[in-house]
Amino acid sequence: MTTIEAIRIALLSLWANKLRSALTLLGVVIGVAAVIAVVTFVNGINGYVAEKIFNLGADVFIISKVTPVVTNVDQLLDGLKRKDLTMEDYQAVRESCKHCATIGASITNTTGHVRYEEQALSDTWIRGWTPAMASILDVDLTAGRMVNENDEENRSQVGVIGTDVVDTFFPTVDPLGKEIRVEGEVYRVIGVERSKEPRWARAGTITSRFRSRPI
Repeated sequence: MTTIEAIRIALLSLWANKLRSALTLLGVVIGVAAVIAVVTFVNGINGYVAEKIFNLGADVFIISKVTPVVTNVDQLLDGLKRKDLTMEDYQAVRESCKHCATIGASITNTTGHVRYEEQALSDTWIRGWTPAMASILDVDLTAGRMVNENDEENRSQVGVIGTDVVDTFFPTVDPLGKEIRVEGEVYRVIGVERSKEPRWARAGTITSRFRSRPI
């Protein structure tokens, strides 16, 4: 059998089974596209996380219960089994580390719910920070101020919102002084954070004083 004859038979077979051929081709295209999309997404996330960590500088280190970048289920489960870090641990480090220029603590809820009047946002990043975290992470504001020591001591219900929250709740008005509900509790907006992330990496963000929960 010649090459031309083999090609002719193959084409006739494909034409005779048009639906099967089309579905097979569609499956191959979807499979290749999915692999390319996943690889691109993972590379983008790795690059973004690496850049954020690099920007902290060589003199900054982070201690957390679970590693910020989880690559497999076993790694996540091992982290969840560890003892919670608490405010007592933070205070102990703050009092004992004489060579530390600044020490802060934070906790993040990535699936928070926020409301303003009749509008609502879900999957919002809600961060509880001690005042030092703003300087550690080099946070810039476009308006207002950051959470400070007085807010922490007085347990003030205040917070700083991100640009996406502003765009959703306050597109045409000044958000400073407005009251929003964060997980059902009322907070007064005292500042607006400048976003440093690309649009694809942004989420609605609210930063308030640190609450009494495991870090």
